[in-house]
Amino acid sequence: MNPRTWKFFFLLGLPFTLLFLFHPNLVIESVLVRVLGAYSLVGIWIGYTRAQPQPRWGWRLFALGATINVTGDFFYTEMYYVQNLVLDPTVGVLIYFVGLVCSLLGLALIIFPFRRQITRDSLIQGSIIAIGFFSLIWLVQVEPSLHLVQDLFEWVKDAAIPIGLVMAIAFCCIFTATPTGRTPSFRLTFLACLLFILGAFLQALGTSDWPTPFAHKPPSDLIYLSDLSFALAYMMLASAFLHPSIRSFHNPPAHNGHLTRDDLILLGVAFCLTPAAFLIEAAQNQFPNARFVIVSGCVIFLLVILRLHSLMRMLELQNQQLDSQKQNLHHMAFHDMLTGLPNRSFLDNYLEHALQRARGDRLGAVLMMDVNRFKMINDTFGHHAGDGVLRQVAQQLAELKRHNDVVGRWGGDEFVFILEGMQSAHDAVAFAQRLSAQVHVEHSDDGAVCAVSLSIGICVFPSQGRDAQTVLRYADQAMYRAKASADSAVALYSDNHCSANSGTA
Repeated sequence: MNPRTWKFFFLLGLPFTLLFLFHPNLVIESVLVRVLGAYSLVGIWIGYTRAQPQPRWGWRLFALGATINVTGDFFYTEMYYVQNLVLDPTVGVLIYFVGLVCSLLGLALIIFPFRRQITRDSLIQGSIIAIGFFSLIWLVQVEPSLHLVQDLFEWVKDAAIPIGLVMAIAFCCIFTATPTGRTPSFRLTFLACLLFILGAFLQALGTSDWPTPFAHKPPSDLIYLSDLSFALAYMMLASAFLHPSIRSFHNPPAHNGHLTRDDLILLGVAFCLTPAAFLIEAAQNQFPNARFVIVSGCVIFLLVILRLHSLMRMLELQNQQLDSQKQNLHHMAFHDMLTGLPNRSFLDNYLEHALQRARGDRLGAVLMMDVNRFKMINDTFGHHAGDGVLRQVAQQLAELKRHNDVVGRWGGDEFVFILEGMQSAHDAVAFAQRLSAQVHVEHSDDGAVCAVSLSIGICVFPSQGRDAQTVLRYADQAMYRAKASADSAVALYSDNHCSANSGTA
C-alpha cells in the first residue's frame, strides 16, 4: 500500500466539505452526505482489501458497521430531503443500531488480542476521557428525552445511538493509551469516533425536540454542521483503513507511558466537557442536573489525581533508574571490568590529587607491581586461568590496603598502589615487602602447580617526582629492576639507580 494513498484520498474529498462549510447554500446537504458517504466506503473497503489488517474479523465488522450507517444515511437523506417522505424513526434507529453494534463488536475484536497492554494507567486515562464525553451526551442529548418520552421502549430506542457512541469512545480512549493504540491508523479511527460524538452533540443543539437521526423539522445551521461532522468522520475512517500503519497492529511500537501532547489536550477537553454542557443547558433556559454534574466532575477529578499520582511515581522510578545508570556508568568508566579495582583513568586522576596533597614531611609513594610467571600461566593453562589468577591477586591486594590507600589495575598483569601520609621512604619499602610476602597465588591443573608472586617498584613523591607522569615512570623503572634482581622482589627508585630491597633514597 502506497504510504501517500490516505493523504491523497483525504485531500481529494476535503474541498467538498470546505465548500459546504463556507457556502452551505451552494451544496445540497443530501448530496454532500451521500457523495462523501459513498466516497468513504470506497476508501474503507479498498484499504481493508489491500492491507488485510489483523485481526481480520475485527476490522471486517468495523467496516461493515460503517457501511450500514452510511447506507442508512444514503437511504434516509434520499427519502426525507429529496422525496419529502415522513419516515418511522424506529426503522432508522434499528438500522443505525445494527451498524453501531457491528462497529462495537469490531472494536472489541481488534482490542481483545492486546488486552494485556491495557494497564491501570491506560484505564484511568481512557476513563477520564470517556466519562467527559458521556457527561456531555447525557446532559445535552439523553437526559432531555426523560422529560419528553414517557414510554421506556421509546427512551431506550432514542438513547441507543448516543450511548453506543459513548461505548465506542470508551473503547477507543482506553486502547489509545496503550502502545498499539498509538499507531496513526488507530488515532485516525479515534478521531472519527470523536467527530461522530461532535455530530451527535451539534444535532442535539440544533433541534428543539428530542433529537433523532431523522429530525422532521428543517435543519438549522447546527444540523448542517452536524452532517458535516459525520461526513468528516467517515472520511477519517477511510483514511484509517488506507494508512499503512493499519498493518502494524501485530507489531506495536514501544511506549513508555508518558503523557503526550495529544493526551494532555484530550484530558483537558474531557475535564471541561461536563461544566460546559451544564452551562449550555442553563443558557437555553433549561434545568440542568446539578447533581449529575457534581458527581461526574468529582469522579473525573479523582481519576485525574490517580493519573497524576501514577505519573509522579513513574517519574520517581525513572529518576532512580537514571541515578543507578549514572552510578553504573561512572563505575564502568573508572573501574576495571575483570577485577573490579580502579582502572588507569582513576589512578591517574587520584595520583594528581595525591601529589597536590603531599606537603613537607608528609610523603607519598607509588608502588608499581607486576605478577611474575603470569605469561606462563596464560600460555599453559589459557586465558581463563590467567583471569582467575588476576582476580585472586586483586582480592588479596584489596584486603591488604589501608583505609587511605588506593590500589588499582594498571593494565595487563600490572597493579598500582598509591600510599599517602608516610614519614619516610622506609615506610613504603616495609609495606611493599609485606605485600610481596603475603600476596601468593597458586594455580593447579591436572597435577601441575604454578605459583605467582609480585615484583614491586617504588617511587616516593614529592622528593623523587612532582608530577604523575614522572612518578609512574620512575616506579616502572624500579619494578623492572626488582624483576631482574635475583635477591629481592622490591626495589626503590633513586636518582642514579634502583636500589633493591633497601630503604635508601
